[in-house]
Order: sequence, then structure tokens, then C-alpha cells
Amino acid sequence: MLSSKEIICPNNLLDLAHKKKGVKVAVVNAGKPLPMLSIQDAVNENLIEPIFIGHEVEIQKCAEDIKWDISKYELIHEPVENDTAKIAAKLASEEKVKIIVKGHIHTDVLMKEGF
Repeated sequence: MLSSKEIICPNNLLDLAHKKKGVKVAVVNAGKPLPMLSIQDAVNENLIEPIFIGHEVEIQKCAEDIKWDISKYELIHEPVENDTAKIAAKLASEEKVKIIVKGHIHTDVLMKEGF
């Protein structure tokens, strides 16, 4: 981020989000610290239930590094970055997830598959 200003979500948005507890989300290429920490925050707020998509070893290691047990969540192993977006799009088209969360993947790759 370019700004050092703290990002704060407005309470009215959080209140609205809490009414839709546990929305299923597909996390595309989750095996990096920033997406993993963000997903952990959302899980801790009972906002989402993640399905992790990406390289299983990287995702597990990243979760271990932040001391988060993700064993109760689905993890779909896909080592090829470009194929993770296809899996997320398929899950969304089958209505198995309501939201696709961009992890560590190029935006153009995700957009090509998702839209």
C-alpha cells in the first residue's frame, strides 16, 4: 500500500455483513501471507467460510506460519496458478460459492476466467 493510513471498515458495512454469516468463498491462490491474513480476519468475524484453491503445500505452510489451523476448511490442490481461477469460476457457476476472493494471482488471469 502506498498510504500508511489505517484502513477501517465502516461499522454500518460490518453490521450488514454480519447478517449474512458464513458466506462460502473461493480463495484463489491463497498461499501467501496477505491473502491468508485477510481471510483469517474475515473468518474470525464469522463473515465467510473459505474454500482454499492453490498449491496445497504453500497454503498449509502459510497457515502454519500465521498459526492458523485450516484443517476444517476445504482445500483444493491446484499447483498451476492459471488453473486456480478456472476452479473458482466453476465453483461459482455451480453456486457452491457466492464470492471469489483474489489471492496471489494476476488480475488479468482471474478476470479472464471469472467474467
